Amino acid sequence: MTRMKCRAPTRAAIAPASSPAVRRLSRQGRVTLLLLAFCSPQAFAQLDPEFARLVKDPREQKMVIDAAKLSAVVTEHPCVKARYTIFDKFSITEPLVFDKSTGALRSGSWRQAIHYTGCGVTRVLNVLVLAAAPSIDARPLLPGTTLAGPRLQVDVFKSPALQLRIGRWRDPGCTMAYVSDTAFVDRESAPLPGAASPPWREVWTLAACERTESITVTFAPDATGTSFHFLEVAPDKPRDPANLP
Repeated sequence: MTRMKCRAPTRAAIAPASSPAVRRLSRQGRVTLLLLAFCSPQAFAQLDPEFARLVKDPREQKMVIDAAKLSAVVTEHPCVKARYTIFDKFSITEPLVFDKSTGALRSGSWRQAIHYTGCGVTRVLNVLVLAAAPSIDARPLLPGTTLAGPRLQVDVFKSPALQLRIGRWRDPGCTMAYVSDTAFVDRESAPLPGAASPPWREVWTLAACERTESITVTFAPDATGTSFHFLEVAPDKPRDPANLP
């Protein structure tokens, strides 16, 4: 078992704007600060109309799909006939702020989920959309149903313990590795003292060339951040967090 600590999520851990994994779109849109932390398809219509129009705009959706196509699991397993469908569900990762005088979307970020199907494979891909006036960027996040935020995803994958683990099981001639899937499993009923959410478990599938390995990642938010540790044996069948009671 390996235990690590992650600070609260910030945009700094995401690839810089110059990264090829970024897709830009100049756009203005009025939004409200009082957005739900997670919006189901049923709650989608209740959002600020301008924000709803923004995420339904064909240009924004193309930007999101283009970013999803840059996910490692897609680029490593290309499928010419693949289809991408954007779910009407997303989560706000940074508060959305607009200019009161112009109505321009000034800052904020949200995560959008994309349904991928192609060549006999079905996946859930995720994209982070970041607003920084006067443009909006999109970049891929880890696939699957992970609850980990953008910063936490990076910290877990780049942690020395996980990188050492990958180095031990992948073939000697292989120099690449990525997360091909994540699956939320379950979460405890109560948070730790000072934490905003309870601990939870996920299964991450790691891929390196032709080899794969699944590990259990346990996340434990507390007053100072989120710690995580890895287990050898995967737990029971993962569950979709959208279907939690």
